[in-house]
Amino acid sequence: MLMPFFKATEKRPASTSNGMHLITAQKCNANFKKIMKRFIIQKAFLKSSKGGKTMIKRIDHIGILTNDLHQSVEFYTDVLGFSVSSKIEMAEAGLSAVFVEKDGSKIELMKCRGKNVPKRSEGVKLKIGGGSIPINDHITFSVDDIEATTNELKSKGVVFNLEPMQLEGGMKLATFKDPEGVVIELVEHPQ
Repeated sequence: MLMPFFKATEKRPASTSNGMHLITAQKCNANFKKIMKRFIIQKAFLKSSKGGKTMIKRIDHIGILTNDLHQSVEFYTDVLGFSVSSKIEMAEAGLSAVFVEKDGSKIELMKCRGKNVPKRSEGVKLKIGGGSIPINDHITFSVDDIEATTNELKSKGVVFNLEPMQLEGGMKLATFKDPEGVVIELVEHPQ
């Protein structure tokens, strides 16, 4: 998390009647030094103490709580083409998890015994052209040919919330939901 320009305990600069901040050259230099110090501290946070290697390398996997683990595993394997890479049973905790993987991307599908997943947020919809794009928590998969991919998924029973559409800049996208209501976005980047 990046730190704000001013700490809550710092005094804000004086303002003119039009809201512009009055900062002297001396104050500006002092603020710059504080900002740079915070930047250096934040950059150091991303480095480990041993060997200077970056602590966070990449996203390892995405976890999704499910109400029906079997149905979700079937959807991600049979419909989206993932393969089961591992299974975890934590009987004492009441958790079952299945990892599905495709080309290095991993998703952990989880079910907690005796607990139902609350309904996912509907998010907001942005109107673009003749359609709308749901903006919400989502997973995006990159595809080479969005029309061919959507046709293949439709043949497997997938219903699209947003049919393939081209955005400014040439990017194409389409969306649908998995059995648990997680928004899945397909994106084709221009060549």
